[in-house]
Amino acid sequence: MNNLRKELAIYGIDVMLRKKALDLETFKKDALQSNKILIAGKTLEEWLEAKTGQIKCCDTCGDAERRTVEYADETHEAIPAALIVRAGFVAASKVFDVKSLHIAERKPILKIMRRLSEKKP
Repeated sequence: MNNLRKELAIYGIDVMLRKKALDLETFKKDALQSNKILIAGKTLEEWLEAKTGQIKCCDTCGDAERRTVEYADETHEAIPAALIVRAGFVAASKVFDVKSLHIAERKPILKIMRRLSEKKP
């Protein structure tokens, strides 16, 4: 999140993070809302042209289905920070018409993260 803040601050864009916990009643009605991320009013999936999926939840959730994000042939139950940052860049480029942001081609996030960690001494 700090990377996104720093990059977009150059363009006068202030990034704010608001977390909202689901109450038990809302979760029971629609468990797929549990890890929904909105950026400028659109879901992360909309910005990234990703798919929303679902998977059987753990014992804690009972029979509920849990939301997943399917992006670049990978399914994420917990959304990686790199994917959130990427969606933030895409949103900024569209909403604020920021042209100079470099948004790399669509690649699996886990592979990118592995390559970055391999470069560290």
